[in-house]
Amino acid sequence: MSDYETIKDAILKLAAVVNNPYNDGFLQFESKKDIWRLKYWIDFKLKQMPEFSGERDWLEELEKSKVWEILKE
Repeated sequence: MSDYETIKDAILKLAAVVNNPYNDGFLQFESKKDIWRLKYWIDFKLKQMPEFSGERDWLEELEKSKVWEILKE
């Protein structure tokens, strides 16, 4: 499993805890806080990294695909 898939799997497990109606709010909120911490940490680390050739084009394509997924719903 790639690093991306491992991280994505861990986040999906946290999301499952948050969205499980049988869990109490304390457990759900603690798991959601972990996701928020990860988001802010990733954003912080991305700002410290250099921009690479083709990166903006790749990000634009990623954004377009996100928009199409939203419009399909």
